[in-house]
Amino acid sequence: MEDSSKPNASKITLADLAALNEEISSLIRAGVPLELGLREIGQDASEALRELTERLSERISAGASLVEALEAEGEGLPRVYRAVVQAGLRVGRLPEALESLTGLARAAEDLRQRIDLALLYPLIVLFLAYLLFISFLVFLVPELSETYAIFDLPVRGWLGLMRGMSATVSVWGPVLPGLAVAAIVWWAVRGRQAVMLEAGDAGPVANGGWLRWIPGLRNHVRANFAELLALLIEHGTPLPDALELAGATLGTAGLAADSGRVAERLRQGSSLKDGLSEAKRLPPLLRWMMIAGAQQGTLAGPLRHAAEVYRRRAVSEANWFRLVLPVAAVVIIVGGATLLPDPIPAFDGAVSPTDFGMREALDRQ
Repeated sequence: MEDSSKPNASKITLADLAALNEEISSLIRAGVPLELGLREIGQDASEALRELTERLSERISAGASLVEALEAEGEGLPRVYRAVVQAGLRVGRLPEALESLTGLARAAEDLRQRIDLALLYPLIVLFLAYLLFISFLVFLVPELSETYAIFDLPVRGWLGLMRGMSATVSVWGPVLPGLAVAAIVWWAVRGRQAVMLEAGDAGPVANGGWLRWIPGLRNHVRANFAELLALLIEHGTPLPDALELAGATLGTAGLAADSGRVAERLRQGSSLKDGLSEAKRLPPLLRWMMIAGAQQGTLAGPLRHAAEVYRRRAVSEANWFRLVLPVAAVVIIVGGATLLPDPIPAFDGAVSPTDFGMREALDRQ
C-alpha cells in the first residue's frame, strides 16, 4: 500500500516542506506524540501534505521511528531532508535542525521566484521577436517572391534562403515555441517541488545539461550546497560525512566528485587545506571560506556567508540577463534588417520594363 502512495510524495512543494518542518518542530516542543499530531494537521494544508502526514502518522503508530517513516517515502522526499532529521536527532536538536532546513527551503523558493521574475521580460521579448520573424516569412516573403517573378528576376542570396524557410515554416515553426512552452511548464511545476533542493534530482543541472544555462541557476545550486553544508556541520555531522552528503544531494556532478574526494582525504588524516587543494571543481570562494573557517575554528558562519554571496550572484545574473537580452534582440533585429540588401527591384527611366519581362507578364494577364 505504501509503495502505491509514494508517487503522491513527489508533489510535495518547498512550501509544503517548510510547513511540515514547522509542524514537527511545534509537536516536539509541545511534547505531543508525532503519530497523533501529524494526523491532525490543519485543513488549510495542501492535499499532498495531508496525505504525507497521514502516511507518516500510520508508520510511527506502527512502531517506526521518525527517520524510518521518512525513509519509507523513498525519493518522494529529498535526501537532504532525511539527512538533516538524522543529524538533528543525533545531537538532540531536531526542532532547531528542522527550523534551519525551513530557512533553506524558503531561501531556495525565494531565489527561484526572483529568477522567474527576472527571466519573464526577456522571454516575452524573444517570443515577440520570433513571432515577428515568422510573420515576415509567412506574409512578406511570398509577396517579395511574387514581385521577383513578375519582373523575371533571379531569386538568390538571402531572399532565396528566406523563401526556402517560408515554404517549410509550417514544419519547423511550431517546434521552438513548443519546446519553450514545455520547458516553462516543467520549470514551473518542478521548480516548486521539494526535490528541487537536490541538484541530483534535476539531472540536467547535475549532468551539465541545458538547465545549467538558465541564468542564476548554477549559483543557486552553489548557495544551497554551502547552506546545507553549514547546517549539517552546525548540527553535529562529521565534516567528511557532511561533505559527501551535501555533494551527493545538492551538488553538480563536479561538486559531488570533489566533495567525496575531500572527504576521503580527511578520513585519511589530511588537513582540510590539503584536501581542498586538489578540489579544483569546488568554487574558489567556497574553498577559501572553508579554509578561513577552519583556521578560525568554525565553518558554519563562513559557509553561510558564501551561500549568501552565491544567492546575490544568482539574482544579479538573472537581472543582467533581463536587462541585456532585450537590448541585444533589438540590435540584432534592427542591425540585421539594415544590413540586408533592398529586396524591391529598382529601375530608372532609362530601363525599359521589357528588360524585366514586364511585357510578357502583362500579356499573360
